[in-house]
Amino acid sequence: MNSNKMRMEQRKHSSLLYELQTILSTNDKKIEVGKAIFRQLLITNPNFMKVYKPIQSVTLPQALNSDYLTTLGIRYVDSIIHIVENFNDEEKLQQTIKYLADKHANCGLTVAHFVVRLCI
Repeated sequence: MNSNKMRMEQRKHSSLLYELQTILSTNDKKIEVGKAIFRQLLITNPNFMKVYKPIQSVTLPQALNSDYLTTLGIRYVDSIIHIVENFNDEEKLQQTIKYLADKHANCGLTVAHFVVRLCI
């Protein structure tokens, strides 16, 4: 791959990946971060509750405190890490996004949700 097409300077990419892996080194940390992201996502966009079958028929406060949010949070954070790992390789990034879209299709987690929230 041509280094001119790199999306992020290699040093910054390595640093970001290291920080993410350090911050999200345990499931407890993944749960904490993932739940925080999803809480914010659902608070700002309550209509997203319709996407996730286990929380479609509950109130927003119930959804924010559901066990399902814990599971979803871990998947979300793992997906973000996969995207960041492949961020500078366009081909791998596209493959990763397709893989994650297929992998998460049944649980309602769409790639668009976490790509939109990934501020790099």
